[in-house]
Amino acid sequence: MRRRRTQWQINRILWPTDFSENSAKALPIVTELTQKFGAEIHILYVMKDYPAFGASYGQFDPEDLKKMQEWENRPRNPA
Repeated sequence: MRRRRTQWQINRILWPTDFSENSAKALPIVTELTQKFGAEIHILYVMKDYPAFGASYGQFDPEDLKKMQEWENRPRNPA
């Protein structure tokens, strides 16, 4: 019995991140797949779970904001 090869078409890639070292390890793979398929990268930033009271008033760890700003301002490699 012959196996059929399936051709995948990937248009969008979701990269969930909490800006940890572990999630950063996935970025080169996500970037490679994006270039290979000409896909868009959609980033989902995952924040720590806060109690409902604190979250409803917008309280969060200032370190989370610092990480987001550092990531946003990082040097980018042109494609």
